[in-house]
Amino acid sequence: MQSISRKIILFLFFLVFSVRSLFAEQISQVLRFPVLYLALPVVLAFIGLMFGIFLVRIDSRRVKMYGLIIIVFSVLGFLIFFPFMLMEKIVITDERIYDTVPFKNEPGNEIRFRHVDHIRIKSETDEDLQRTVNRRLDTQVQIKKPVWEIHYKNGETGDMHSGDLWNLHSEKIIRALSSHGIDVK
Repeated sequence: MQSISRKIILFLFFLVFSVRSLFAEQISQVLRFPVLYLALPVVLAFIGLMFGIFLVRIDSRRVKMYGLIIIVFSVLGFLIFFPFMLMEKIVITDERIYDTVPFKNEPGNEIRFRHVDHIRIKSETDEDLQRTVNRRLDTQVQIKKPVWEIHYKNGETGDMHSGDLWNLHSEKIIRALSSHGIDVK
């Protein structure tokens, strides 16, 4: 009797996951940071650790304190930036393009193909983005960040502020949008 009930439970388990996979989105491409970008926090943390250890070995108490501070900031910087860069990804499916927010299993920026008419990529120079480079000379540099202006089929528009990963893989994303009939200007 137990073997029959186990077989029924296993069959139902298999059936549920088989039917679920039929309705799941087909992921065609996953875009992540390249290995060289992922190596950046590792190399910076290593350099910080080596410099901090060098300073700790010097006899001065003040220099040892600076060395410990550098070691702590190197380790904390690595522990913060590396996992986020490792976990961040852009997923291209047959229905949408979205990026995942690290440590949350939810999409951040998202473009659903069936709702979008066309997309215009513009550079937005905002007063909030202006930074003073050298206050003595009063020179300013304007930081231009690309903004994806999404025009929906119902006439609405929306701005999507893209991050570094979107900017890095913009050509692949534009190709995916074009293959789904979305014009990118």
